[in-house]
Amino acid sequence: MDDDGASETYPEIDSVSASVLKAAGVKMTMLPSLTKEDLRDLFPGPENFLRRRHIWQLVHGDVESQKSNCPVLDTSVSSPASSVASSSASTVILEKSTPSTSQEDLLSGRRAFIDSDVMKEQDRPTKILQAYPCFKELSHIIDELHRILARGNPFFTMELKKRWLRFFNQAQFYGVFKKFIGPPLQDQVKNALAVLKVLPQMFPSHVGLPKRLGHPSDALFHILTSAEDPNTYLQSRPLVSPVVIVCETNCILAIGTVPLLTFPKEDLSESVMYLLGCYYTFHLTYPKCIGTLLSVLQTDVLLDAIHEKDMTTSYKKAMAEWRKFHE
Repeated sequence: MDDDGASETYPEIDSVSASVLKAAGVKMTMLPSLTKEDLRDLFPGPENFLRRRHIWQLVHGDVESQKSNCPVLDTSVSSPASSVASSSASTVILEKSTPSTSQEDLLSGRRAFIDSDVMKEQDRPTKILQAYPCFKELSHIIDELHRILARGNPFFTMELKKRWLRFFNQAQFYGVFKKFIGPPLQDQVKNALAVLKVLPQMFPSHVGLPKRLGHPSDALFHILTSAEDPNTYLQSRPLVSPVVIVCETNCILAIGTVPLLTFPKEDLSESVMYLLGCYYTFHLTYPKCIGTLLSVLQTDVLLDAIHEKDMTTSYKKAMAEWRKFHE
């Protein structure tokens, strides 16, 4: 997107804000109709407070100063530790209330920008995060997945977790049956790693691996050695797809060359849901080496049907064997 062109369309507004407004279809003449909640949807998070305040004061500054001496926007900034909790609270509100028409339009505009073909696959994560840094929070990624797949279902997240847990437990027994894995381990983290390691083998794609990728599971996660640095690893990784980096004390969810967030190692078994959320949120193509696995998860865990023409021979065979195992 041409930042200079955007700035000319939105005078007195910085280029990043102008690009977001343009992507959402919000013209300069529409700014007076935006509420403070609309601005928070467009520019979420404390890091965008000054942007929200500038746009609001640009349009309403004189009127607000006549009404009250109070700040025109909420100046409270949550700490990083409380950001997830506040995001969760906003999720509950969204799920229990009906978004206004303007909010729906803004969210639809954001989705249209993300799904557009103007960005190359390798540039997509960086450009989307520049426009919408809120996606560096897990709650926003899951919220976006919710809006894409089941907007009207207030229990989506809870049901998704239940389906994934059921799939994970069944996959352990399936792996034992296929002789890819031994009995479940007592250690929660080691057991999760053992299952994630063999998932691509249980649902194989039968294609060659990209260079510098030693095993199909490397497209899902990577165990960082003591001599490795996460940023150096991401720079050398041959894929731009989301990945979980397992460190000594925690895990990092990354996409492209950008580390998004950290989460406890005890949640490693749920990390596949985070990866799926990233694929949908950032509108990314499945890597061929784990395409069958992700397609199985798409239909069995996300309940998102695959069109007949997109069903590969590997997918059809894997699904037939998986269903036969459960009969």
